[in-house]
Amino acid sequence: MEKKTSWRIGIIALLCCALVLCAVWAVVRPGEPADQPAVAADASAEQDNDESAAADASSESLTERNQGWISDIRFLQQTFTDEHPAPFWLLPQEDFDRQIDELIEQVPKLSDLEIGMELQRIVAQIGDQHSQVYFYEGLSAYPFDFYMNDDGTVYLYQIRSADFETNQYILDYYQVVQINKVDIQYIINRLRPLSSSGSSAYGYTQDMEFLLCYRDVLKEIGIPCEGDTDTFTLLDEQKQAFDIELAPFASSEETKLVDYIDDKHLRDNQPVTIPLLLQNQQQNYWYKYLEDEKALFFSIAHFDTHEDKNSSEIFEQDIQRMYTFFEEKNAEKLVIDLRGCPGGEAPLANVLIDNVRAKLEISKNTYILINSQTYSAGVVCARELSEECTLVGAPTGGTPWGFSKKEYVLPYSELVFNCGHFYYDGEIMYENALFHSPQFKMINFFPPEWESTVMPDVYISTDIQDLAEGRDPALEWVLAQ
Repeated sequence: MEKKTSWRIGIIALLCCALVLCAVWAVVRPGEPADQPAVAADASAEQDNDESAAADASSESLTERNQGWISDIRFLQQTFTDEHPAPFWLLPQEDFDRQIDELIEQVPKLSDLEIGMELQRIVAQIGDQHSQVYFYEGLSAYPFDFYMNDDGTVYLYQIRSADFETNQYILDYYQVVQINKVDIQYIINRLRPLSSSGSSAYGYTQDMEFLLCYRDVLKEIGIPCEGDTDTFTLLDEQKQAFDIELAPFASSEETKLVDYIDDKHLRDNQPVTIPLLLQNQQQNYWYKYLEDEKALFFSIAHFDTHEDKNSSEIFEQDIQRMYTFFEEKNAEKLVIDLRGCPGGEAPLANVLIDNVRAKLEISKNTYILINSQTYSAGVVCARELSEECTLVGAPTGGTPWGFSKKEYVLPYSELVFNCGHFYYDGEIMYENALFHSPQFKMINFFPPEWESTVMPDVYISTDIQDLAEGRDPALEWVLAQ
């Protein structure tokens, strides 16, 4: 009885196996590949679901801080991808996305400052001078400012005993050669990836002057900062090296650079007349007649009228008054100083360009001063007027083409960042729709990378040594013509 039952069970099992094989054969028949993608799609969907589930599980295990930062990073990534006119003209999108993903993986291991610096390093590769992450906001700074000469030398400096009624001051300055025994040029090279200077060979100097102020930034790029103070190795007037100790300074109390210098290394600086370049810095623009030279000096520190409405009309009226004053004084030359001008409102720059072009007789004797601190709208003015006027000074830090900016705030960290808004090339501005149209071809649209500055017709640098002596060689050359 048992043997017979086992035999029947075996027959039934064989029949079941045959039915299963037939069913499989019906689903996966050779010679009918049309069914295979459906199977592959199902497998792919299952894999995607598994990856999403894993990502969700990973997200659930993150702290609130880490989740917040990851959301911020994705927000910045999406903003540049969607809002910037051409975020990937220089940095391929796959490289941008890969670096973003790698940063997200590192979030739990990084400090807030490190994340902010890494975001800036990624954004800087886009090659847009106006796109930037302000990761250094709120950091304590050293008590003195940095200055970079056009030759790349770095100085600590401080203006003291300034009397703006008599326009007299003392400018103390000392060349920096090391910080904590690390060569200053090595530090500059380590900081350069954080600069949004793009392809400009000169635009990084302003960023360096800011970044060198922050000890925490120096620590993050690998400079050994131990203890409460840092050792700055300086050079005196005889080029002898000596050390001073500095710490980040959060207090508003006044501290003097000369108090840190031994008597044997002190310069015997005397009060001098403040150069016009540094006068009236609280004003966006101003002019003064130089009677002995029969020249009108017109300084533009910023293309801004401080008015929310009708700024172009206000600036137009001010320019007309300036030209009327020029004619009343029977001036023989006009000097427009754009050194240190970061830019401002593009329509105001266009007002100046149009007025200079309309005054052809005056334009022949119009000189425009530029340097590595000239950016954005200031550079546009210099390039657009280079045929009518003589450019004097040093190459500009900004490019004559680029992207305007729009400000955003990261939701979690509240870091502020700028993203390119629309593209301009000189006076010409392009609508963002152009870059998203099917007909747009990025290749050969943007100028070559080497068109990254405006060169002067006459090269004359005005360095910190000149300013400390009350001199301005670039302006002096113009006035002597």
